[in-house]
Amino acid sequence: MTRQQQMAMLAYKAADRVVRSGDKTEPQYRTHALSTPAMLLRNGLVQTVAFLHTRGTDGASWYLADLARTSLRFDAAAGDTAAADLLYAAARGESTDANDFMNYIATTADVLAASEWLRRMAQSHLTGGDQS
Repeated sequence: MTRQQQMAMLAYKAADRVVRSGDKTEPQYRTHALSTPAMLLRNGLVQTVAFLHTRGTDGASWYLADLARTSLRFDAAAGDTAAADLLYAAARGESTDANDFMNYIATTADVLAASEWLRRMAQSHLTGGDQS
C-alpha cells in the first residue's frame, strides 16, 4: 500500500469516528479540516499547528491528533493527546531531528498531504458549519 493510500485509509477512519461520535464536535472538526490545507500553505507548519493547539475545542484536539496520525510521521498507536503533542513539538523544533531543515520540509509536506486527505473525507462525510 502506498503512503497516499495509507493516508486515505486513516483519513476515512478519522471521519467515520467523528460521524459516529454524534456530538457538537463534528462541525468544529469539519471547519478545521476544510481550512487547514490553506492555512498550511499560507502560514506554514509552525503557525498552523500552534493555532490548532491553542483552540481548546474538542474538534480542534481531535483534528490535530488525526492530522498527526494521518501524516504517518508520528506513532499511530499513541493516544490523541500524545500524537498531537508530538506534532506540536516537531513544529516548534523540539523533536530529535527538528533542527534539520530538510526534516522540517519533509514533515510539512507529509502534514500537508494528510490535511488534504482529511479535507476530502470531511467534505464527503461530515456535515455542519460551512457546506461548501
